[in-house]
Amino acid sequence: MLKKLILIFIIATCLYLLIKGSDLLETNISFLWNIPLGNILAYLALLSSTVFTLLITSKKTKLFILAKIDLVLSILWLPVSILASGNVKVSFSSQSPLSSDYWYSYTAIIVLINLGIILWYGISKLIHYIRQSLSPL
Repeated sequence: MLKKLILIFIIATCLYLLIKGSDLLETNISFLWNIPLGNILAYLALLSSTVFTLLITSKKTKLFILAKIDLVLSILWLPVSILASGNVKVSFSSQSPLSSDYWYSYTAIIVLINLGIILWYGISKLIHYIRQSLSPL
């Protein structure tokens, strides 16, 4: 349970900082090849949400396999982003609209898999709760 709470805290903190916006997000992290802090936070949020989905899914299920595939996609997100954009700032030029379209799709797939697993988990817990509350003692 503690692991899940820590991951939720990391995800919430990263999302808050990314949504709020700040000049700090553009700060280059020198020991990480001058990658901007905003990219690191986005990467951390994606990885944390994927690890969270691994923790909530039961092993030996298809959902767990999907979560593991999503983990691989999440781990590769930053390298793929840098390669697709051609720079560590992950800013796409107007000369490569196809690359940015692929990148948006790749990112959306990771997020949608995470949200789908979390939604599935929530619905299954709700169904389990309803069944238990309706069953006779």
